[in-house]
Amino acid sequence: MEWFVVRGPRRTLTFAFALTVGLDLLLIGADILQRNDLLSDSRFLVTHERGFGEFFQYAKAMSAAVLLAALAVRQRSRAALLWALLLMFVAADDSLQLHERAGQLLAAKLALPAIGAARPAHLGELLFYAIVGLPAAAALAAVWLRGGAEDRRIMPVLLCSFGALVVCAVGLDAIASLTHDSAVGPLFAVLEDGGEMLALTTLVCSVLYLLVQPAASRHDLRHLAAAAPAAR
Repeated sequence: MEWFVVRGPRRTLTFAFALTVGLDLLLIGADILQRNDLLSDSRFLVTHERGFGEFFQYAKAMSAAVLLAALAVRQRSRAALLWALLLMFVAADDSLQLHERAGQLLAAKLALPAIGAARPAHLGELLFYAIVGLPAAAALAAVWLRGGAEDRRIMPVLLCSFGALVVCAVGLDAIASLTHDSAVGPLFAVLEDGGEMLALTTLVCSVLYLLVQPAASRHDLRHLAAAAPAAR
């Protein structure tokens, strides 16, 4: 991918981050205008299914997945390949509403109860995330323990931004569901989707950083290798 940035990798990263964050803020601003009846198209709501904000999220997730797949091929990195698969899942989950459908299915099959303001489908969604998340976390841990130095270079760069995405997608989503019928419900809904937008932007730019930054020096590689657990 050296062709991607011929000159000025820092300038490219800054431009990509500023442009993507600017579009995120523009869409969040359009949501505020829509909620105050200054716009007349519900697709401006960031919480709207198949809205403008959601389609932008699909584009970011798939772009990051494609870039990570290219990095996996170039560096022969299992970590990059695993992250590419995770981001493809994120895009599929958003576009196909997998967690909502799975939550309803699990709630019906397991006869999940309602706990306080949490409906059975909400508990089903959390169970679905646990079912998907635990194997994913195990795979990430295995890549860290058994991967090479390049894999360990990639992992920490992406973990923070992906963690922020998970907090918004799971944590704030749960709060938004619980407060849906309250006065603060719309606020948490915007915080959830707006937070997801900014977290995914950070993740995309982190992937771009991994692509445009030169490979680690031999000294860095030796340092990373020495820091890896002795037992594999």
